[in-house]
Amino acid sequence: MALALALLAPPAAASMPIAHSTPSPPGANVVTVPAAVAPPTEVRASDRPNDNGGAVILDWQLSADDRPQHGLVTGYEILRAPAPAGPYRLLGRVEPGTSHFVDIFAGRGKPFYYQVAALAGTTRGPARPVGPAVATAQWFNHRRLNMLAFAVLLAAAILFGIRSARRGALPRLRELPGVGAVEAAIALARERNRPVLFITGSEDLNDIQTLAGLSVLKEVAGRTAAEDVPLRVPHMHSLVMTAAGDTLEEGRAAAGKPAPVDPDENFYLCDEQFGLVAGAGGIMYRERPAACFYFGSFYAEALALGEIGQTVGAVQIAGTGQASQLPFLLATCDHVLIGEELFAASALLSRDPAQLGCVRGQDLVKLLAIGLIGLGCLLATLAQVTGWGPLIPAWDTLRSLFRTG
Repeated sequence: MALALALLAPPAAASMPIAHSTPSPPGANVVTVPAAVAPPTEVRASDRPNDNGGAVILDWQLSADDRPQHGLVTGYEILRAPAPAGPYRLLGRVEPGTSHFVDIFAGRGKPFYYQVAALAGTTRGPARPVGPAVATAQWFNHRRLNMLAFAVLLAAAILFGIRSARRGALPRLRELPGVGAVEAAIALARERNRPVLFITGSEDLNDIQTLAGLSVLKEVAGRTAAEDVPLRVPHMHSLVMTAAGDTLEEGRAAAGKPAPVDPDENFYLCDEQFGLVAGAGGIMYRERPAACFYFGSFYAEALALGEIGQTVGAVQIAGTGQASQLPFLLATCDHVLIGEELFAASALLSRDPAQLGCVRGQDLVKLLAIGLIGLGCLLATLAQVTGWGPLIPAWDTLRSLFRTG
C-alpha cells in the first residue's frame, strides 16, 4: 500500500522545471514584430518631364504585405546615394498605400541611385537599388501646348486689331466716366490755380499695373502742360521715378509743349508704403491739389490717401486691379476704374490707333474664350442629362484647352 502511494505521488518540486508567466492585463494590446516584410517591386527612377531640371520621380509596386486591411506595412522610406554601394541617406517617408515620390533636391545633371524599403515597425524590406537617374532640363513643356496656341492666337488678334485701326477702322470703346472726368479735373485745377497730384502705386516697374499707370501719366502730363497746371508725381521706387521722368517728357512733347522735368514735380519719397502716405499727405495739406489721380497697384495706403484727398477737397480719380482695395477707393474717390478699365484708360485718353487696336484684339480673344466656356458648359450639361457617350470625350477635349498645369 505504501509502495503504491509512493508511485502515484508527483515528483519533488526541486526536480520539476517551473515556467513562470506574467498574465497580461485585460484589454492590453500585444504588439507583434514581424520577422520579415516583403519589399516593394518594380522600382523605377526617372527624370521628371516638362520641367527645368532638378527633380527625379520614383514609382514602385506596393509590397505584397501592404493591404488595405490587416497589412503589415506601416510606410515606405526612400534613400539616395551617389553610387550603387552607398552610402544611402534617407530622403523621406511616405504612408502605406503610396507608390510615388518626387526627389525635388536631385540637382540638375547629377546621377543618383535610389532604394525604396517597406517598413513594418522596425522591420525593413528593402528593394534592390535602381539608377543612375539624372535630372535634366527640357526646353519645352508639352503639357502647355494649349497656352502656346492661345498666345499665338492672342498675338495674331492684336496685330490684326492694330493693323485695322491704323487703316482707319477704329473700334468703338465704351466710354468710362472716370476717363472722361480726367480732363474736367485738370480744367478745375487750372481754374483754382492749384496743382495736380499723380501717384503710380506702390509696386515697382515690373508690375503691369505700374506700367498702365505710367501710360495714363503720359496723357495727364500732356494735358496739364497744355493747361499750364503744375503736376506733382511722388514715388516709392527709383526705377519708377526714372521711367516717369521720361514719360513726362514724352507726354509734353506730344502735346506740343516740350519742357525738362523739374525735380520738384517728379521725385522719390521713400520705399515704405506708409512713408509714401506721409509724404504725399504732406503735399496735399501744403499745396491743396485740386485733383488727385491714383493709377496703379495699391494696398493699405489706398484708404489713407483717399481720406486725405477728401479732407483737402480734391477731385479724386483712381484705377487699380487690386480687388481688395476697390471698396476703399470706391468709398473715398469720385471715380474708380475697375480692373481692366485701368489698362484701357490710356487708349481712351490718347485715342492712339495702336493702343485701340490692342484693346480690340484682346477683346476678340476674350469673346472666343467666353464662347468656348459656354460650349463646354452646354456639352457637360447634355452629357449629364442624356448620358450620350460621345459627349464626354468632346467635353474633356474642350476642357483641356483651358488646363494650365
